[in-house]
Amino acid sequence: GSTGAQKWRTGKIVASVIDPLSTDGVVAYVSHGGVFAAYSVSTGAILWTDPAVPGTEPSKFAGEPVLSGDRIFVAGGDAFYAIRK
Repeated sequence: GSTGAQKWRTGKIVASVIDPLSTDGVVAYVSHGGVFAAYSVSTGAILWTDPAVPGTEPSKFAGEPVLSGDRIFVAGGDAFYAIRK
């Protein structure tokens, strides 16, 4: 059952504001401090960050990622991105 006990915590976030995250139950996707990242739901390990998105730079991402099928949609400072999970 649910206990409310902390399972993991990441110390990698350096932003003062974290946008809402989205999850597919296996991976949590979050935009924070302009960085877009994917975390393992079970361990908290960082699976990848925004450099995996060709042609982007840190500080471009903002807002809650939206999941649809095998894609993640996230807003950037200069565009809207569709990223394969």
